[in-house]
Amino acid sequence: MKNIFKKMREFERIIETYQNSLFSSAFFRLGSFETAQVIVQEVLLNFYETMSGVSMIDNIYVYLIKSINDSCADYKKQSLKIPIADLYDPANKLPDAEKTSCLSEYNRIEEILRSLPEVQAEVLRLKFVDNLNFDEISQVLAESLSTVKSRYRYANIKLIRKNFQSSRL
Repeated sequence: MKNIFKKMREFERIIETYQNSLFSSAFFRLGSFETAQVIVQEVLLNFYETMSGVSMIDNIYVYLIKSINDSCADYKKQSLKIPIADLYDPANKLPDAEKTSCLSEYNRIEEILRSLPEVQAEVLRLKFVDNLNFDEISQVLAESLSTVKSRYRYANIKLIRKNFQSSRL
């Protein structure tokens, strides 16, 4: 019984520490408050069920971000509507003006990222939305460190060129 309470306290700490970041990560991949919340809940529940192996995970945040990333990619591929009835959605607590602002920011960022190949855009999302360093991005994407750094570099070059060309018009 003692182990169950210890596991629950550790899980609560993980939720308190990472929930907002995980939600932002999912939202900036999907553009939907409701779907992002469902994805985060599913990832956290799956994590809880397998929590006995937590000691083998080097970086819980990187592990969870990778899970969010994979779940969002699966959701996009399947294009299925996940039933969200009866699920708690903290985004519903946001005032409409704040939701509109978040969606506007999402659309602005996605418009910029659409000009890049998806592999480069994903490196930027992981770097700036998820605040991961290059080693962590390499782990999430299962790519070499040099590949991640070159994708980041080329994405920046493309964005700078695009911005420079736009400003000259």
